[in-house]
Amino acid sequence: MQAVIYHAPAEGKVGPHLSASLARQWQRYQKRLRRCQKRYSEPAVHQWRIETRRLLASLELLRALASGSRITKAQRIIKKHLDTFDELRDLHIQLLIVGQWTRRYVAARALQEHLRKRKKRCKKRLRRQVRGLRTDRLGRFIEGFVDETAERSQSRPGRDPDAKVLGAVRDAFAKVMGLKARIRRSNPDTLHRTRIAFKRYRYMVETLASLLPHLTEKQLTRMHAYQTAMGNIQDLEVLIASLEAFARKRSPDAKASARFRTALRRRQQGLITHYLKIADKLEAFQPEPRLRRRTVGDTTEQKPK
Repeated sequence: MQAVIYHAPAEGKVGPHLSASLARQWQRYQKRLRRCQKRYSEPAVHQWRIETRRLLASLELLRALASGSRITKAQRIIKKHLDTFDELRDLHIQLLIVGQWTRRYVAARALQEHLRKRKKRCKKRLRRQVRGLRTDRLGRFIEGFVDETAERSQSRPGRDPDAKVLGAVRDAFAKVMGLKARIRRSNPDTLHRTRIAFKRYRYMVETLASLLPHLTEKQLTRMHAYQTAMGNIQDLEVLIASLEAFARKRSPDAKASARFRTALRRRQQGLITHYLKIADKLEAFQPEPRLRRRTVGDTTEQKPK
């Protein structure tokens, strides 16, 4: 794995800030991946997934200042790594939810046993896969982005990098607002698409946290809670799909499965009602009008959740 050297951002320069942020994030990504490869565990995988999404957000911001085609290639590599663990993450969440229902529904107990077996097989397969993950090519991309971003921000004084980066953030927020306007209670997938776009926007904001004058730890916490409100709905949607697939293949008591499915749908509708009540709070998370001008020696960095 490659080490990328970074230096403190220059005064008032968003380019060097993003360059340093990317180098720092790349180090965190590698550290978490090494931990997964050395001692595989669900907490280690969870932390690595978080760092992976932060790395993706850093690259998305750099798209405003660096080569877009190479960034797309790097993001595809990272996304492929991330997708490797989607099934394990889903199974972990499904087991947590199903565990709340096993005393009341026979079908929940049957599904729980089925999910446990799937999770065991999944973990065994992923232990081998995670040890085989290679990042040499990705490291070369990152190293090039770090150098290119710092150089471009200084070699093109007539082009305002702050405006370009903030433009990318505003575009991301506008996409979230557009998707929110198309949310339909009867179609949970519309909430899922909105959540994915909001998550992308949230990580972009976290990457720029030290340059956003009005962003506070409390605001970051509220953004996380807003995202979670949508995520809980999608988690139930995935669980319901697993229950339906299990019912078709394993043929448990059809009536018992139907009762459990109805209970899950009822819970999901309650979560949708809750989200729709707070949906307009999205406007409180709109982008800052400008970036804070860093001063020499200012190394303040807000810790994202």
